[in-house]
Amino acid sequence: MNIYWYWPWKHDGREGPLERAVVGPNDTLTIQCLSTRFGIPTPRSGSTYRIVPNIPEPSPTRIRSGPWLVSRAATYIQRARLRDIELARGNYDVCHIHSLNQFTDWAVLPRAAHRCALVSTVHDVVPHQSRLPTRPERALLKSQYNRGGILIVAHSWMRRRLVVDFDIPPEKTAIVPLPVEQVQPIPDIVPSEDHPAVLFFGTLRRNKGLEVLLDAIKELRDLEHLRFILAGAGDPELMAAAQAASNRDPRIRIEMEYISSERKAELFSSASLIVLPYTSFASQSAVLGDAYSYRCPVVVTDVGALGETVKEESTGWVVPPGDPSALADALREAIEDVDGRRRAAGAMDVAATARRPEQIGSLLREVYAMAVE
Repeated sequence: MNIYWYWPWKHDGREGPLERAVVGPNDTLTIQCLSTRFGIPTPRSGSTYRIVPNIPEPSPTRIRSGPWLVSRAATYIQRARLRDIELARGNYDVCHIHSLNQFTDWAVLPRAAHRCALVSTVHDVVPHQSRLPTRPERALLKSQYNRGGILIVAHSWMRRRLVVDFDIPPEKTAIVPLPVEQVQPIPDIVPSEDHPAVLFFGTLRRNKGLEVLLDAIKELRDLEHLRFILAGAGDPELMAAAQAASNRDPRIRIEMEYISSERKAELFSSASLIVLPYTSFASQSAVLGDAYSYRCPVVVTDVGALGETVKEESTGWVVPPGDPSALADALREAIEDVDGRRRAAGAMDVAATARRPEQIGSLLREVYAMAVE
């Protein structure tokens, strides 16, 4: 089978367990990815696949500004054109679009489907940040989903939303969980029992619930030994709110910047608890997968696939969204329940092992075989 991945992110060119599991003895894999990320060129390497690093890097212009709309529109159109060119000359059996674009794919996916079998990953059933009025946005999404071939989602919650909200037939979907990276513990970095740390990590967006967390922290003022680490960058107003909270409360430490993979490993290794207080969400969380990688228990809100995953797998505590008091109570309970956190970490180990990249790659290969039948 000749397999093509449209991968509109950075790829380091290294062969990983996911790629090895996808590529069978008689298969080939081509990965079309970003040409650069933060100005750093993508390597052209990989022993079991071919790298085509020519997708243009997105502009850093702020969301909702006029220049953002113009620059992103040009970028999206150019990306779709480059994908079409690669599909036209590649003679592929299956095309896996790892990230759909609602602004272009509703129009251009039919051309891809004429060339080969089509598989598309749906990360967000609806966008985190809507950029269109509800009715036209839903119309574009429905058209995109109906033309995306087999739709891969990370959890049954997302499948239900596609079926109920967008009338997608269940047989046009496949559940393939996000792979969980199998990390090695960092020597000499372990969570502190005397000063346990609660980590909030990731890109700062309104739906991540940072402001709810800051209100919850105020209700935990009696837990003077507790530390809170807020790490990531994004919305300037949220970064300013985090800075102001850190100035008021010495328990709060902030790292409002891009976090390197090395620093990320240190933060997760030293955390006693990961908190995901999202207020709205129509996805599965990659940060939840990071928590599983480090076997670090979580407190999450019951939105998207977050709450169902944690309840199904007994890997932490689940609270209603947008409720600072409920979040504070759950954080208090989790920090004080050392045995409960150990049980949650053990359950994470079971779930993370089942979602090794090798396992997920095999599931993807099964979806490709189904698509080309």
